[in-house]
Amino acid sequence: MRKNLFFVLTGPSGAGKSTLIKGIKEKFDLAFSVSHTTRAPREGEIEGRDYYFVEESVFEKMLKRGEFIEWTEVYGNKYGTTKKEVERLLRGEKDIVLDLDLRGALRAKTVFKDAIVIFIGTKSFEDLKERLRKRGEKDIEKRISLAKEAIDLIANFDYLVINGELESSLREVESIFVSEHLRTRNINLSKYKEDFFK
Repeated sequence: MRKNLFFVLTGPSGAGKSTLIKGIKEKFDLAFSVSHTTRAPREGEIEGRDYYFVEESVFEKMLKRGEFIEWTEVYGNKYGTTKKEVERLLRGEKDIVLDLDLRGALRAKTVFKDAIVIFIGTKSFEDLKERLRKRGEKDIEKRISLAKEAIDLIANFDYLVINGELESSLREVESIFVSEHLRTRNINLSKYKEDFFK
């Protein structure tokens, strides 16, 4: 009766998206998206489980065809999440959740109209700066500048969670997951009616 949902957590670097996703994965049975990458496999990594390993030329062709919801380059290697991979997961039996940068989250909202995007923020710029300092980030000013741009984009997303105290923030994200499954647009109503009148 329920549909599989596509959740995205986005927000400035240092806001705590990865930590919240880790907590959510402990509470809910979620599917994992497998990214494409141009880097070589590391020892123990398996094709299709850890990554889809592709040549640079293949990645570039996929990029030109618009196959990626989002992509990034780290230390000369490219990484990307494809629309096809998300569609494959949505046909399965589990919800999916992705940690995307702002550009990726906006694209996800464009490509997947029903994507539920949660913006993870901090109480203030000072709070964000302190988090970045504690993480040992070197380009703090650049990240703060990007965070200012991010604040202007909040209205494009569905929810705002201010990540102050972790347990409280995690409960808020959990409540979003639960409530989205109760929305009529996310329920197979014809199946519900069919079961009701049996």
